[in-house]
Amino acid sequence: MMGRSLLLLALSSPFAGWYIITLWQPSFPEHLYHQTKGTFNCGHRGAGGLAPENTMHAFRAAVKAKAHAVEFDVMMTKDHKLVVFHDSKLEKRLPLKGYIEKMTLAELQAVDVSPYYKKKHPDTPIPKKFIPSHAPTLEEVFRFYQKHPLTILNVELKNKNVRDRGM
Repeated sequence: MMGRSLLLLALSSPFAGWYIITLWQPSFPEHLYHQTKGTFNCGHRGAGGLAPENTMHAFRAAVKAKAHAVEFDVMMTKDHKLVVFHDSKLEKRLPLKGYIEKMTLAELQAVDVSPYYKKKHPDTPIPKKFIPSHAPTLEEVFRFYQKHPLTILNVELKNKNVRDRGM
């Protein structure tokens, strides 16, 4: 009920809308985690600034950085496997060509995605521990986070349509 009142107030008054956007803060989501108080630490694509994004290296780095949550992207391969990957085509940020939906899981996992590290660290050589890196399956990521049950997983389904091909 409170949410509806705030929405109506925001729609009826520019000042009220400004207040809600800039000053009003929702209550702290302590029920979601109880590791710490203060800033909510959410890793983007695992910890994409610390390791090649959307790889197990990035998810391990997020745990090491004490992330309360991680966000990552999921797509479906040609053989209907759910894989953690952001871009629909490889050439968007890798020196290869191909569409995820037209590749099998085995073909995709043969691709070394360690160059993603260079996108965030262009002047730094890729650390040897990240070479090679591959795109994990959604199942691999879920299995990993079973050992870290307080971490919130924000899974973004990336497809033309969430019902597309059975995702």
